[in-house]
Amino acid sequence: PQTLLPEEPNDQTATTDTPPTPPPRRWSWEQIALVPLLLILILAAYFRFTGLNWDGDNHLHPDERFLTIVGTQLHSTDPLTYLRTSESPLNPYNAGQTFYVYGNFPMTATRLVAEWAVKFCDLFDTLCHYSFTAYDGIHLVGRALSGLVDLLSVAFIFLIGRRLYDWRVGLLGALFLAVAVMPIQQS
Repeated sequence: PQTLLPEEPNDQTATTDTPPTPPPRRWSWEQIALVPLLLILILAAYFRFTGLNWDGDNHLHPDERFLTIVGTQLHSTDPLTYLRTSESPLNPYNAGQTFYVYGNFPMTATRLVAEWAVKFCDLFDTLCHYSFTAYDGIHLVGRALSGLVDLLSVAFIFLIGRRLYDWRVGLLGALFLAVAVMPIQQS
């Protein structure tokens, strides 16, 4: 008895009914949009971080001068003492500033970053020209943090515009915020 084996299809006899698929594109337009976004962020960073010491250490802005005084009076502490607001040295009211009316988070973040910068500067003396926890240095930390938060807002505007409409609207919104005068001045 002879067993019948199924015929194996060869390449010449096999036919397919599906059309050939086009080769995948290497880049989508949304991926290419990351390049202009990066350029927009560089432009925004240039506007926000150029001239951080615009007043030449003269502390010309009265609100900023007050915040500088408060920032130099604060000191970091362990987390449990920080949570006891009546004893915390990061609480402006405990540093003698009973009329402090600003939020605590920006001042606390500025002081903690300034203390971190001082520790970093201890490693690299030639890079640092200021004691960042002193009166002539802590305002620069606050200005840099403000610029960084505003730079992040440019990136978030891109993400919001892309989510609500498409990537082109996100880029346009990010560009408008990157070059707008008021956000640059306030950062």
